[in-house]
Parts: sequence; C-alpha cells; structure tokens
Amino acid sequence: MTDRTATPEPVAPVSEMVERLRRLLERATPRPWFTLDPPWLPIDTETSILAGSPDPHVATFVADLDFCMMDEEDRANGRVADDPNADAELIVAAVNNLPQLLDALEASIRTPEAAQVEKIAGDVNNAWLQWKAGEWTAEEAMTALFDAIVCPALEAPAALAQDQQGEGE
Repeated sequence: MTDRTATPEPVAPVSEMVERLRRLLERATPRPWFTLDPPWLPIDTETSILAGSPDPHVATFVADLDFCMMDEEDRANGRVADDPNADAELIVAAVNNLPQLLDALEASIRTPEAAQVEKIAGDVNNAWLQWKAGEWTAEEAMTALFDAIVCPALEAPAALAQDQQGEGE
C-alpha cells in the first residue's frame, strides 16, 4: 500500500531556480566575499564573512560566525557547527562562484535537447504529484508517464532521420 499522506512538493524547473538565485544574488551584498583570516582574526574566535575586501578596516561585514549568542550549554550540547571556518569558506566560495555556475547552467539548458529533458521531467513530476495527491488513478499516472517518456523516445528516430535527410539536400 502506498502512503499518500505526505504533501507532495513540486520540483521547480531549472530555469525558475536560476531566476530565483539570480534575484537573491542581486539583493545580497555585492561580491567578492572573503573570510576574515589572520592577521585580523584573534586566535580564540571563529571567522567572519566580509565583502568588498579581505581587510576588515574597509570591508563590509556580512556574517559573524563566532556564535556570540550561544551560551556554554549550547556549545556543550553540540548546537554549534563543528567547523565554522569551513562553513564560512563554503559560503564564500558558493557566493563568489554562483554567477559563473548559473551562466553555465543557463547555457546548458538552452539546447533543444535540454528543453526536451526539462519538459519530460516536468511531465513526470506532474504525474507523480497528481497520483500522490489522489487526483489521478495509477492508470492515469502511468498513461501520463508513457506519454511523457515513451512517445518522445519513439518519435526521436524518425525526427533524427528527417533532420539527416534535410542536411543531405
């Protein structure tokens, strides 16, 4: 028996995720970001994230990972990250490299093949969501999956042959 009690979460198309991340980057403190490193960082503190410069005298402070709001009980109970410096490095690298990653991702999804894959993924996700929500029977969902996956696969060889014939003329 299938559990349909969980609320289905739709998967956003890649193009929507790219747009959302670009909007977040636009609103965030301008790059480049840096971690606060020695000689500026006292030995007994965790790092901070800076923007604009690695020099804290001129940089904009983005985040302080020293967890100053945590008390000794929080620290003793493991509620503080194991390695805040590694977390800060990850955040900084992700933010600084995100524009190039988004550009590469957008370029890869602009191909006709990628558009077809995204459409198929959306159709498959929709069939699952409809079935999971109890709006479609298993047969209806399977028909939708067949239409989304098998039909394009059956049409692909004919379309390829037609394209190759057109190139030969």
